[in-house]
Amino acid sequence: MNRNKYQKQDTISIIPINNLPEIAPNDNLAQLIIEQSDCEGIKIIDGDILVITQKLISKSESRTKKLSEVIPSPKAEILSEKINRDPKFIELILSESIRIVAMDTKRGLIITETNHGFICANSGIDSSNILGDDEVSLLPINPDLSASKIRETILEQTNSTNLGVIITDTFGRAWRNGQTNVCIGIAGLHPIKNYKGLSDDYGSILTSTEIAIADEIASASELVMGKTNRVGAAIVRGYNFDNTQIGDSSDLIRDSAQDLFNKGEFL
Repeated sequence: MNRNKYQKQDTISIIPINNLPEIAPNDNLAQLIIEQSDCEGIKIIDGDILVITQKLISKSESRTKKLSEVIPSPKAEILSEKINRDPKFIELILSESIRIVAMDTKRGLIITETNHGFICANSGIDSSNILGDDEVSLLPINPDLSASKIRETILEQTNSTNLGVIITDTFGRAWRNGQTNVCIGIAGLHPIKNYKGLSDDYGSILTSTEIAIADEIASASELVMGKTNRVGAAIVRGYNFDNTQIGDSSDLIRDSAQDLFNKGEFL
């Protein structure tokens, strides 16, 4: 019987990097992570996957915005009346998105397709873990590039040769209650493991199985990060990934021609 040839997976550890300082614009985030992981006695080594929350990236890249500085457009004013939300906040949602996919006027919720192609609430704009009541964080402009730069710095500083970096954010899911962390930026590994053409335990050839390993790693890492623990980065150690197959976060976005559900259009 023909078996698949994937390497046997050993035990995986998820290690939080505690006590990172408050991140400010233009901080060298990669260097801070190296220094703090060393301080915690968990040096980054070959084969590690570093998982970082979007909030840290956005703070270091000055992707925060004061609502008091936003001038709402007429469209934002109209939507504000419909869903009872601050028109300045809505203006940011519109400016950070390609289109509105759906709205819930009772909950004041707007689901958009962001400029990156992600489908999420409020264009990924968030006020949690941000100092002050007037400021919100925006998604990084190019999360894959952010992940790549951090990876390059860490490889250089640690003399490593094999490292994955995943940037995460928290998204809701269609048909499922609760939210989960997903990958919005990646470097050093492919976000999807493709089993097509391999055989299962009974010899049947797999024809469509593709596992979103980057999302699985992002979600698992949230277990040690949490939302109130002030842990913005973690190391996933022991996962056998193929560093010769490289992709980016766009590989996780289903092509619109194959998407049977994302057909809403409000703009």
